[in-house]
Amino acid sequence: MWEEKSNFVKHLPCDKCGSSDANSLYEDGNQYCFSCENFIPAKGNQSMVETSVQKAPIQGVINNVFSQGEYAPLPNRSIKAEVCKKFGVTVLGGGQKHIYPYYDQDQTHVGNKLRDVA
Repeated sequence: MWEEKSNFVKHLPCDKCGSSDANSLYEDGNQYCFSCENFIPAKGNQSMVETSVQKAPIQGVINNVFSQGEYAPLPNRSIKAEVCKKFGVTVLGGGQKHIYPYYDQDQTHVGNKLRDVA
């Protein structure tokens, strides 16, 4: 088994067991799947170099009706209003529409999912 300490880079799918994200890639290039416990050593003297990506602000963003919802319980899903508030889930139309916020890896709000409850 691999004993050397290396920093985690990202989750990957595992080719051996088919898991979508249990395989972990480390800075030294080694991979380890926590689902099937498969270890894949780095090829040669490979190492992962961290790169930075600058995000450009989105132009022309319009505040829309999705930002005007209110925190309320979701009785059809047995979820209390306090839980909705904690996760930023709001409702419109007397609870007939649920608004679920979506975030990127940096926890920046990037969009919403609107769920019609009929």
